Amino acid sequence: MGVTRQAARKLADGLVERGYARLEADPDDARKTLVVLTKRGEAFARAVRRAQDALNDALEGRVSAAQLAAADKVLRAVFSPGD
Repeated sequence: MGVTRQAARKLADGLVERGYARLEADPDDARKTLVVLTKRGEAFARAVRRAQDALNDALEGRVSAAQLAAADKVLRAVFSPGD
């Protein structure tokens, strides 16, 4: 996913602290920890998906494919780690 182990753990711990997820041992590999969404986390994920869909619907037809490609290129350049 392009994040450090420490960053992933910090994110997972934050989700657990807020009641959105719980940590479980991977039954297939004891060295791994799984992050499992709680019912609250699943509800939040659905709300995020609905918001994304609403934004996509609002932009559809107002922005061309070329404009989206240009915006994608700029955002990737801004938010990607430097070479």
